[in-house]
Amino acid sequence: MRCTPFMSLVIATHVLFILAHIYRHSQFVQESFKKQRSERLIESMRHKKQELASMLYGMKDRSAIKEYAEQVLHMKPIVLAQVKKLDSSK
Repeated sequence: MRCTPFMSLVIATHVLFILAHIYRHSQFVQESFKKQRSERLIESMRHKKQELASMLYGMKDRSAIKEYAEQVLHMKPIVLAQVKKLDSSK
């Protein structure tokens, strides 16, 4: 059996197609990993956003603010008798 130039061309073409298919598959796998990494990052950011929104709503609560002011800052509620009016016309 003689190896003709046509047969060599067919074999070389098949080898090139196989290599191109392997390259395309490796690119697909690499892009899939990038997509998964991005989706995990988006999900973690969404979770962090939800946590921060929850903390913000907790900090806006008037009773929590009053409790923080009284316990941590040692503030006392103001009595109306303690308020003095300043006259700026003098």
